[in-house]
Amino acid sequence: MHEVAAKFGKRVNVAAEQKELMHSAGFVQADEQIFKVPFGKWSDDPNLKRIESSYVFHMQYALEGYKLRLFTKTLGWSKEDTDALISRVQQEL
Repeated sequence: MHEVAAKFGKRVNVAAEQKELMHSAGFVQADEQIFKVPFGKWSDDPNLKRIESSYVFHMQYALEGYKLRLFTKTLGWSKEDTDALISRVQQEL
């Protein structure tokens, strides 16, 4: 995704820079909280579970638009090949 997005002229991995980007946009009170949860393990904290499930929901639905634009228009892949790749990646998770 990172390489294809770069070819498209955009970056998709900006999480580590979000606080600075918020400050550069003029926000003066942008706080950052980093939650470290081992990959594949959900938190026992009810508030973190809500945040985690919301994040997963939004990422799954956002992925459809990203993958179609980046892989079909930027790389010229067919929708079927793109769907097959995403299916294989999701099986690994």
